[in-house]
Amino acid sequence: MSREGEDMDSDTTARRFEVERWVSYRRPSDAQVSPDGALIAFVLRPVSRSGEHWESAIWVVPFSEGEPRQFTSGLWQDECPRWSPDGSRLAFLSDRAERGKLSVYVIPRDGGEAVRVFDQQGELAMLSWSPDGRWLAVLMTDPETEEEKRRREAKEDQRVWDTDYKYQRLWVIDPETGQGKAISPPDRQVRGYAWAPDSSRLAINTSPTPKIDDIFRETEVAILHRDGGEPQPVFRLTGLAEDLVWSADGEWLAYRAPAGRVVHGEYVFARPVDGGDAICLTSDYPGTIEAMRPLEGGRALLAVAFEGLEATVYRIGWDGRRESLLPAGPAGTFHGAVTASAGGDRLAGVWSDAGHAPEVVAWRAAPDDISLRMPARARTALSGIAAASSSGRVTRASSSRACSSSRRATGRESASRSSCRSTAARRACGRTSSSAPGTTGRSPWLVSAAPSCSRTRGVAPGAVPPGPTRSSATWPAASFAI
Repeated sequence: MSREGEDMDSDTTARRFEVERWVSYRRPSDAQVSPDGALIAFVLRPVSRSGEHWESAIWVVPFSEGEPRQFTSGLWQDECPRWSPDGSRLAFLSDRAERGKLSVYVIPRDGGEAVRVFDQQGELAMLSWSPDGRWLAVLMTDPETEEEKRRREAKEDQRVWDTDYKYQRLWVIDPETGQGKAISPPDRQVRGYAWAPDSSRLAINTSPTPKIDDIFRETEVAILHRDGGEPQPVFRLTGLAEDLVWSADGEWLAYRAPAGRVVHGEYVFARPVDGGDAICLTSDYPGTIEAMRPLEGGRALLAVAFEGLEATVYRIGWDGRRESLLPAGPAGTFHGAVTASAGGDRLAGVWSDAGHAPEVVAWRAAPDDISLRMPARARTALSGIAAASSSGRVTRASSSRACSSSRRATGRESASRSSCRSTAARRACGRTSSSAPGTTGRSPWLVSAAPSCSRTRGVAPGAVPPGPTRSSATWPAASFAI
């Protein structure tokens, strides 16, 4: 699609597909906002590898003005960056000690030498800090035994299926001593976990075996003490309890779970930690919740949702009220979760659409955000595929006022569950808004005025009452892109 003021031939030439460009393209992932909101850490990895092992680097970019900088060398597989609660350190996984086997490292916020803080290595995932910053937790798959290693090296490679499972277990690490301890049962596969606000307990979702079929069968959510011991069962369900989140008062657990429309978690549920029935927080929501994280220290939930082919971001209160946090912008998708600063006012994620390769975008949930004028040249410097984008900017779409008037014109003002969700309303809003340069004229995101849920819910005990249901977020005039 040609840009305004350019002829089709010149634009097509500039954007000609080149195999070398796309196989060497470096793709961002796992954007993490620091607690103070000043920095964003993310992983940059080529889409293909030239050797036996992957190589990826952690990068850091200021939330406001400033250039992105490479934070780790990229000679190894560095991934899963996680800020400490005070923002002074960054923990991450790396196979720099032995290729193909990850361990846990911590590096100061200002840079320097990364220090290994875990005496084990192997297949690791889901690294996180405890809320008090004293501990780290990670999932590790049981390593092979000495006998299994001997047999493998001797080429005795016969296997008996459905026996001798390698379970993924939850480990808690003391980063000061480098010592870790597996605290989950040896015969349960840990599918996910979450720290309690007091840092003394963790919620875990487990299945009987590591087999993929188990994620569609009965699983259990239980509470474990940080030092281990017998898990305290909380509830069982069919399928996974994905993206576990504790409430700020430690009395409720939220999670994503299937509700019959798709096979993965689509609705958000909440349950009392002390036992009780599940409460669906999104029963009247026609979209699907694809990722969820705690917001404002567990006072609310930060959710990425899909409504048709478009992605949006919500603040979901423990009473189920939804508030849109995504400013007006071009249609597209988020890759994975969106994260926020400790105060919940600065957000970042990895975003793309049909005209833009995946890029890191950041915005404030405030109407006066003029701080995100990142240099357009950053796209070229990092990804090398600047020509794939029609513009170095993400252009602000129409306001929620125009969207609201369009809904009234189509007679859908009172029936709308989120702004311009229906096809007719989206078309009407698209006619009132200006398209971003180089787009095909599809209506941009218009979710800045999503109303609250239509049904009445009781506020969960100890939950903080939600704020206004109309977001004041605005899409920045230009976002950082790689």
